[in-house]
Amino acid sequence: MGKVGGFAVLTFGVAGPVAAGLAALWVALASATDAPPSATAPVAPAPIELHFSPDEDLEAIDVGLIEEAGERIEVAAYVLSDEAVVEALRDAAVRGAKVRVLVEPANDDKDAAELDELRRAPGVEVRLRRRPDEAWMHMKAYAVDRVLYRGGAANFSRSGETRQDNDLIIVRDAATAAWFEAKFQAMWETGK
Repeated sequence: MGKVGGFAVLTFGVAGPVAAGLAALWVALASATDAPPSATAPVAPAPIELHFSPDEDLEAIDVGLIEEAGERIEVAAYVLSDEAVVEALRDAAVRGAKVRVLVEPANDDKDAAELDELRRAPGVEVRLRRRPDEAWMHMKAYAVDRVLYRGGAANFSRSGETRQDNDLIIVRDAATAAWFEAKFQAMWETGK
């Protein structure tokens, strides 16, 4: 256990037979989904950080991760109403990072003010996820600069990040980020 930005961080790597088993599972999952062939599963151990609210302030962790963006950030958000997260995304674009945000249409009205703020920001593109089968996009994930993946159960809302029992998972690994980015790109292309 270590500390990052004042937060307790549990980081672990996976190696040996466990890594081989996870890699095989990851490959099986990738081949069983609509993931494009370029989305290959990571096979080397990757550092993973786990965080839990309400014991930890996931909002502050997300803001800190978004502040790391120098080149690009891609966000898939079921809910995006947390003002601090929205401000961090806007600030990333001001710093020159390309910011793309894909949101679930069912929440477009609820998040209208925050999404309008992002839509007006230079360097930020916002699309609504559209699927012919009307399945909801329920992701709470993003990739930063092709090297960091953030996932977990926490919606990008004040309550989801600070008051509810949620988790936030960070994987600092280019292959994992690329896998998410391939899925994100496929969803992005169907958005409007």
